[in-house]
Amino acid sequence: MPPSKKQKVEEPVITDVGSLPRVTYSMSLTALRNECKVRELKSCSTLPKESLVGKLIEGTICIGETREYKAYRSLLGLVKKEEAEKKAKKEYERELERERSQRESVEFWERRERINRERQEEQSRARAEEMQSQVRFHTNHDFPALHSCPLASTEILLFHGKARVAAVCEGSWNNPEPCDNSLWTCEKCDFDICASCCTWQAKPLASRNKVVEAARKRRSAEEAAILERRREEATKIKRKAKEDEAKFDKSIGGPFPAKIINPSVSCKNQSQTEGFTVWSSCGYGNDGWHSHNARPEMEYDSTYPCESEAKKRAKYLFFKKNTYGLDYQDMSDEYGSNKNSWTLKDCQVNADPFCLRIAPPDSEVWTVGVLPATAFRNIVEDRKMEY
Repeated sequence: MPPSKKQKVEEPVITDVGSLPRVTYSMSLTALRNECKVRELKSCSTLPKESLVGKLIEGTICIGETREYKAYRSLLGLVKKEEAEKKAKKEYERELERERSQRESVEFWERRERINRERQEEQSRARAEEMQSQVRFHTNHDFPALHSCPLASTEILLFHGKARVAAVCEGSWNNPEPCDNSLWTCEKCDFDICASCCTWQAKPLASRNKVVEAARKRRSAEEAAILERRREEATKIKRKAKEDEAKFDKSIGGPFPAKIINPSVSCKNQSQTEGFTVWSSCGYGNDGWHSHNARPEMEYDSTYPCESEAKKRAKYLFFKKNTYGLDYQDMSDEYGSNKNSWTLKDCQVNADPFCLRIAPPDSEVWTVGVLPATAFRNIVEDRKMEY
């Protein structure tokens, strides 16, 4: 019984101190090192005997040699032994519990398999009896070429006590007509066939081949009609696209002749001093973020002797070859509903000097213009001097 609060725990008192063993030089090196371990002194395993005696102080009580310490060590041994025994007992109990759980699991699954096996055997027996009782319904011998066994109407047969609704026709034999819901069944062979396939198979081979060929020609004619209709639709779409593009070209100053679409070598000669030069630029202005230049660099395109031809080339370059990759559907007022596109009404037109400009939100500025050849060269030279 543990002591109460009023009781005092009496500590053992050693009265005969003189009889206790002492640390002396006569002790062996091993005994001195053991005494250092008992006193929990560090770094003593490599010290010589004199140093060990100096650390332990000669004449002090040798704790490791006292009966009390030996009794304490014996008690510690008993405690460890009891702990090991209890741990082994718990492990043994856990092992027994695991074995019991495994045994119950095995028994459960064996019992479940046995029940399933018995249920399947019972179902097989019931199905066999059901099939035996329905043999009298298999009376149709009209289609021996399809199946050697007599057939029964699927509607009057039962499958595990329920109507046989999952039967699927196993015939076809190139039957052009779709299978119907009227089925014939042979339960012995697990064979199902519809009345349409039965009738089809009963026909002579020549008659069947004739029907199959007629069905093939009909399908071919239908496929050809579909292809022809698709070609006509594609032709209409292309014709409509050409008409819309021609209408758009007319609205921007077209149609454009070949010399406008593909300038000649002489028109591409940048060293010309006479005529009218078509130039373009694409970039950001001095917005403090994308660029710090006043305007994008002007790029040479072509030079025409006639101002009207140069303006036509500028319009073609601005609308048809724009840097955004937009086509007439994107720029037309009729089709331009895309939020990333721009239409004709968004363009800025300057008459003198002739210049076309568009600045979509948060995008580069696309500009095409016409200048006298000499003026264009002077502007380019001035821009070079600025840099």
